[in-house]
Amino acid sequence: MAFLVRHVSPEGAVGITAEDYPCYATALTLRVFVRTRNPLVPRLINWLRTQQMSPENGWQPKHEAFGAWGIGGAPRTAPDSGHIDLSMTRHVLEGLAQAGISGADPAMRNAMVFVSRCQNADGGFLFSTVETGANKAGETASGFASYATTTADGLLSQIAAGATNTQPALRWMQANDHPELPAGFPSAARERYAEGLRYYYADAATRAFRAAGRKRDVPFAKALAKRQLLNGSWQNAEPLVKEDDPLIATALAVSALANS
Repeated sequence: MAFLVRHVSPEGAVGITAEDYPCYATALTLRVFVRTRNPLVPRLINWLRTQQMSPENGWQPKHEAFGAWGIGGAPRTAPDSGHIDLSMTRHVLEGLAQAGISGADPAMRNAMVFVSRCQNADGGFLFSTVETGANKAGETASGFASYATTTADGLLSQIAAGATNTQPALRWMQANDHPELPAGFPSAARERYAEGLRYYYADAATRAFRAAGRKRDVPFAKALAKRQLLNGSWQNAEPLVKEDDPLIATALAVSALANS
């Protein structure tokens, strides 16, 4: 806790002075501080509010990035959003929700504009309306394909923001759940993404089902147990999204098991 407190900037950001992802880091630290009743909670909330693509920063619903969060830093003003995606937005929404920010709050309502734009007609989600090359499942005739990790993020975003229309995303997750790898990567060229997201999917899917009040039926815990190394860690052989770092893979695996 002392380490985390030392890394909170005067404005309320975490990870702002290094090559980090400040919105991720601040949102996750906010959740820790809420659990431990740290008095810095309001400061972190206020900083996260400054990072949203919101009317206060010149963003309007006509902009594709409206309501989203990006990597974080100096507030982004329209029309320059930088990188935005559903994963970063989901983590901020969960942090705010855990801090007691309700779905009626303007930040939550604005975020749902972006989240809704990321949802496909099949109930699944794409990753970003702006960084189209980051939609890892590729394109379809009607847009960008749904895939499981970002659909889990979409469902978690909806629940955090108090949305009532969560059933399409939940049905997609139930129809496409797999004990090991995220679904939605139809071509051999994109299979590396599925393998690289193995542990992120284990955690995000388990959290999504739990948040939706549903039990995950596939034997993912057994699949994780088989991959645990003798030293107790997990490590992905595919380095594409950094899960080859055992600190990342192990944290995600343990979180998945804890939320099962």
